[in-house]
Amino acid sequence: MTRVLVDEGERIRKWKKILSDSTSILRAIGLILISASQRAFKSQRYGRAIWKRRKKPNIFGIIADFYTGRKKPPLRRFRTRPTLIDTGRLSMSFSYRIIGKNIVEEGTKVPYASLHQFGLKSKSKPINERVRKNLNAWLKRQDKEMRNQLGWLLNKKFKGKQLEIKLPKRPFVGLYPSLEREIVNTVEVNIKEI
Repeated sequence: MTRVLVDEGERIRKWKKILSDSTSILRAIGLILISASQRAFKSQRYGRAIWKRRKKPNIFGIIADFYTGRKKPPLRRFRTRPTLIDTGRLSMSFSYRIIGKNIVEEGTKVPYASLHQFGLKSKSKPINERVRKNLNAWLKRQDKEMRNQLGWLLNKKFKGKQLEIKLPKRPFVGLYPSLEREIVNTVEVNIKEI
């Protein structure tokens, strides 16, 4: 009688561990997803989806500036790029969480994120007395072209009103082909290292 004992060995024990607890791979995938979202703000695109430039001047931003009490809008309100970067809050807000044994989910809790991700309707801050007063004082020091571009906001019919706009889609979460390949490569590398 011949008896052969097959020891599963260290490699097989590691495989079993990964199959029973894929946390390390899920963490790596979560970090890849966050990195892709943050890169979108630098490259102004997500995968093949190139973000549409913002309008110049950024009227909603200018209204928000005067609404908060600023005496003049910052220069970025008169530039078309970069878009979706104002305070940096959105671009730095991404996180991931592991759900169960085999799911990782990435996203943000910033309330206005979905407006930009899906291209939804948005409203400006109200054109209240502070906005009107600060805008009027600032426009008096500007050239005729700027007064023509923004002076209409002082029209009485907009007093206390909010402007509405449909934002263009500017995705920053989700999967696209090269990101999927990056994830698959990461999983393969983790498995090969066993």
